[in-house]
Amino acid sequence: MLLAVTIVVLTIIGGSRDAGAAERPEHEVKAAFLYNFGKYVRWPPNARANDDVFAIGVLGTDPFGKALDDIVRGGRVDNKPVVIRRAGKLSELGSCEVVFVAASEEGNLEKVLAELANSSVLTVGDMPQFVERGGMIGLIMVNRRVQFEVNVDAAERAGLAIGSQLLRLARNVTDTKAR
Repeated sequence: MLLAVTIVVLTIIGGSRDAGAAERPEHEVKAAFLYNFGKYVRWPPNARANDDVFAIGVLGTDPFGKALDDIVRGGRVDNKPVVIRRAGKLSELGSCEVVFVAASEEGNLEKVLAELANSSVLTVGDMPQFVERGGMIGLIMVNRRVQFEVNVDAAERAGLAIGSQLLRLARNVTDTKAR
């Protein structure tokens, strides 16, 4: 049921003209995806960064503005309230379950991913080739619509399990074990 509701909401937010909805700005759609990804990922039992909250970090220049705060307000993931943390450096973010790596960090991407490699943090980004470079979920634009790609190998190396519902909605899935 939750998946069906999420799909409907994301379709409407994604600007489906067939559904008669007004198009939403790209940053709002990406913010909605970022919030909803946490609902379809399983973290290892003892790897959760925060006991009391579900933290989403934005590393670098925030492309979402107020939209991300509005979308998560009052929201919960794993029955925990969602908080947003923003920082210019990874060391300033604190512990997070999800980290969005902003395009402003493209020159530092390999370093950021290497620093996060030994932690169970879901990495999301919208820069070109994000999943090919080792990120877990890449937000992409296809025919003026926000879609996403998933790097299952990167997620598994971090001990994360991405739900089959999310994988079915992905435009592309990188999973070398499935070949």
